[in-house]
Amino acid sequence: MERKIIFFDIDGTLLDHDKKLPASTKKAVQLLKEQGHEVAIATGRAPFMFKDLREELDIQTYISFNGQYIVLNGEVLYKNPLNKEELQDLTAFAVEHDHPVVYMDHEDMKSNIEFHDYIESSISTLKIGFTHPHHDPTYFKGREIYQSLLFCTA
Repeated sequence: MERKIIFFDIDGTLLDHDKKLPASTKKAVQLLKEQGHEVAIATGRAPFMFKDLREELDIQTYISFNGQYIVLNGEVLYKNPLNKEELQDLTAFAVEHDHPVVYMDHEDMKSNIEFHDYIESSISTLKIGFTHPHHDPTYFKGREIYQSLLFCTA
C-alpha cells in the first residue's frame, strides 16, 4: 500500500461539538498510523491550543495558524510571522479606539487589556482551559507573532 499523509482539522473533525475526542476518532487515527500513513493536523488554532491533543494522538506534524506555522515530525518547517510595523499600527489603532487585541505566538497568547467580555466570549468557545489570556500590552514586541485578534463592533 502507498503511504500517504492525511490532514485532519480539529473542530468538528478530531473533536466533536463539545470539543471532546471521541474514542472512535482516536481509534481511526491509530489505525491509519498502523497502516503506515502519516497523520497530521491542519488548523487555524495556535500550536499551544492543541498540544494535549497532539500528545494524546501522538501527532508530530501540523499546520497551524492557517498555514503561518508548520511543523514536520516535530521540527519547524516554515513560519511566517506578522509584519512587526503593521502589528504596531494595528495596536496603535486599537488603543486609540479602545479595542481589545490578542497577540499569539506558537507558545502563548496575551491581550493588550486585563479583561474584556468580547475576548472572554470568543476564547471560551475553544474550550482550551482558560477563557481570557493574561495581560501584556507589549507581548507583540520582540517576538514572532503569527496571529492577532482585534475585537470590535461593526
